[in-house]
Amino acid sequence: MSEIALPTFTEIMEKKIGSMLQEVAELLKNNPRGAVIKLTRAIALQPNNAELFRQRAEAYEALSDYYPAILNFRKALLLRPGNKDTLTFKLAQVCCAYGEHLCEEKQHLQALEMFKMALEYQPHNGEYALKRIMCLSVLKRYDECIEMIKKQLEEEGTSSGLYTSRSVLHMMFGNNTQAFYDACRALELDPSNFEASHLKDELKAKAESFKNQASLCTCTYTKCSEHDAVL
Repeated sequence: MSEIALPTFTEIMEKKIGSMLQEVAELLKNNPRGAVIKLTRAIALQPNNAELFRQRAEAYEALSDYYPAILNFRKALLLRPGNKDTLTFKLAQVCCAYGEHLCEEKQHLQALEMFKMALEYQPHNGEYALKRIMCLSVLKRYDECIEMIKKQLEEEGTSSGLYTSRSVLHMMFGNNTQAFYDACRALELDPSNFEASHLKDELKAKAESFKNQASLCTCTYTKCSEHDAVL
């Protein structure tokens, strides 16, 4: 009579983890908090399982609990560096989402760090760069704004959003000619850019106003000169 082979400890653990992951897949749809609890138990059994940390990160993300989501994605990346592209993409997404949340809470300095981190994971993402520029603007760090926009334009070449941002900054400093040029360039790249269209109209109105004022001053000066000549 042949002996029945008993499952090894590793096989038992793998089966248990597999069962837990099936439950987690359902929990993630409707009860991400429950998924976090289940995954925490699984991680206690297999602390070097990158997939468990990745799924727990997604559960935290579903809860808008961004900081632990970032920590878990980082741990997954550390355990599975071969999955770098996918995990850095997710890390950048979560950092950006956290930055947006911090902006809503008026915590712009902390938000700035999150957008910076997002760009470290995805250096050529124009959306993240634009959010960081806007954050710098709110913090009144205008020199850094201009420098970053210049750098991004050198890298991207064509970005309606970046030209719009620079137009706003030039307008703030009274550089209306440069602001108008950037607004026009933004519209060339994206005719549906409402903000750039509004800026262009506002700058045209300002230019017309200045022209009328200059004309009025000239007329007044001419009349005064004629009056003085008569006297």
